[in-house]
Amino acid sequence: MRPPFAAHTESTLDFRLSVLRNRDAGRHGSVTLASVVHCHNRVGRAYIVLIRPFHKLIVQRSLARAAKGGFS
Repeated sequence: MRPPFAAHTESTLDFRLSVLRNRDAGRHGSVTLASVVHCHNRVGRAYIVLIRPFHKLIVQRSLARAAKGGFS
């Protein structure tokens, strides 16, 4: 089974996000996220440099909101 994914394409970059949910892992299961960004030009690279420090925080908060909303 292929995991669900999201994609976004712009002239500056391409973004892909994959989500894999494993209900059998541990007591509460697990969720694995993978993201890939391909920068097309300097604007895309500058954007990634600016957002990278916040990326982990954004992902953690998004997962917490999903769990609180009943995703788990």
